[in-house]
Amino acid sequence: AMREEHRRLRPLRDDARSARLEWRQALAAEPFDAQRFDKAQVRVFDAENKARAEAQRLFAVLAGKLTAAERVSFLDWQPANGPRRERRGMWRGSAPEESPAR
Repeated sequence: AMREEHRRLRPLRDDARSARLEWRQALAAEPFDAQRFDKAQVRVFDAENKARAEAQRLFAVLAGKLTAAERVSFLDWQPANGPRRERRGMWRGSAPEESPAR
C-alpha cells in the first residue's frame, strides 16, 4: 500500500525537476527574458509546493503506521537540522558541476 502511495510522488517530483530545468534555462538565456524567468520561478514554486504537500501527506500516513520505537529510530537516522540532501551546500560557495542551461 505504501508503494502505491509513494508512486504518486514520482510525477510530482518529475514535474518539479522539469520546472527547475526550465528555470535554469531561463536564467542562462541570452538575451535574458525577465518575463520568461519570472514565469519559470512561479512554476518552480508551484511544482515544488505540490510535491512537498503530497510528500507531507504521505509521511503523515506512514508515521501513523509506525510503532513508537520505529519513530524514535527514524529520528536517530534523520539529521536534527533537516532532511538529508545530496547537494547540500550548493549555495554556500560550491559550484555545480554542470552549466546552468543543462
